[in-house]
Amino acid sequence: MLSRLVIGLAWGAAALAPALVLGCTYLDADDYSRSCSSAMECQVVLVGDPCDCACESSAINVADYAQYLEDRGKPSCNKQCEPCAEVSAACIDRVCEAVP
Repeated sequence: MLSRLVIGLAWGAAALAPALVLGCTYLDADDYSRSCSSAMECQVVLVGDPCDCACESSAINVADYAQYLEDRGKPSCNKQCEPCAEVSAACIDRVCEAVP
């Protein structure tokens, strides 16, 4: 009985492995600090799925930018995407925001 469970778990993990390796990460700015007291504390970031033509459309505190880059990784995407609109980081009401 235990061997069936172990084999079942191993098969299930193997079946999920390609999805974990091939899939992209969904990035949400709210997963990082967005607090600020000036625009210099903010960095524009891409939100959404980097493999789905997402653009830099939000901003986070620069203190969390290294973690953001680690979470984003280096996805390998083969899509042709339209250019993104340029945005800048701003501190509005003590929250980092992306503005045109």
